[in-house]
Amino acid sequence: MPGSSSNRSIQSGFGEVKDYRDYHFGAQGVAQLEGSLFYQDTLRFNLRAREYFTGGKVTDALDTYEDISYATAQLLWRVTGRHAVGVEGLTSRRNAFYPASDVQPTDLKIYSSISTFSVVYTMLGDFGLGRAH
Repeated sequence: MPGSSSNRSIQSGFGEVKDYRDYHFGAQGVAQLEGSLFYQDTLRFNLRAREYFTGGKVTDALDTYEDISYATAQLLWRVTGRHAVGVEGLTSRRNAFYPASDVQPTDLKIYSSISTFSVVYTMLGDFGLGRAH
């Protein structure tokens, strides 16, 4: 099937072990949003978001879907010269569905999410915090 991948069964001395497909490859729609706000040359707030649409939306596998989202927010503060510190948060989410088939005996529903929070030090490459002059 174009646009997807399947794991094959593995035969061993202890019987058959089946791995089920739980991801897509191939064509997908992507939406992306990015924006930054600046305060003088001291603060920058940056927000990025991406959404990947795979499965029945853009491939011929009409009874499956997979949506993956990422979002990042960052606040950066210039301490002095080219030195800055900041905080950053990242979150991602995956939601997928694959119906039962001859390889996969039951419907497979997947939902996962993860978030991280970081404190960062940055040595700036210029004095504009990434802003166009």
